[in-house]
Amino acid sequence: MNTVTQTMRFRQSLLNYAEKHSVTKVAIKYNVNCRYIYRWKRRYNGDIQSLANNRIDRTTIQISIQRKNCARSQTSAGGT
Repeated sequence: MNTVTQTMRFRQSLLNYAEKHSVTKVAIKYNVNCRYIYRWKRRYNGDIQSLANNRIDRTTIQISIQRKNCARSQTSAGGT
């Protein structure tokens, strides 16, 4: 992912503020949950790309499961 989104910049500014102030103050100022801050503090490694939302699309998971099942059925049919 080469693009830096507005959400990623928001998360970075939130974490920069969290370095100087308590998580509670950050949560109040940015109107977010404390868990949200701790989650992104854990994931942040200093690079803004680490603040990207890395969820896998459900359709991608379903496609990979179908491929595995297809491959298994082909290998079991070929062995018999």
